[in-house]
Amino acid sequence: VVPRPSAPFPNGGTAAREPDGEGLPVVATTPIFGDATSHRSDALAGVRTGAAASLSGAQAAELGLEGADRVRLTTPHGSCVVPLEVDDRLQDGAVFVTTGVPGSGIDRILPADRGPVRAEVGAA
Repeated sequence: VVPRPSAPFPNGGTAAREPDGEGLPVVATTPIFGDATSHRSDALAGVRTGAAASLSGAQAAELGLEGADRVRLTTPHGSCVVPLEVDDRLQDGAVFVTTGVPGSGIDRILPADRGPVRAEVGAA
């Protein structure tokens, strides 16, 4: 039997907060070869990944984004335009964004504490 803490957050934290904004929940992902260090490395040029917003095929269709190659993501913290990737392996109901890519603008849409946020997603 594993002992359970008496409070849900033993360090005194609070329950998860509701995401800021309207639209789809943003799921921030970090690419393996997409950060500032890999962008400075000539040896990694062939495997570098860029920033993108990824949606399931059904979610892209629901938002009217069939055929769109770039989308604008808007949150209460800012907006950016990034390439759209449609991947039917992704879960419906969220937009997946890659972070850490220099100059992508993804950092402008996230809260400073990287807390939960929702983004309005539209064709750019």
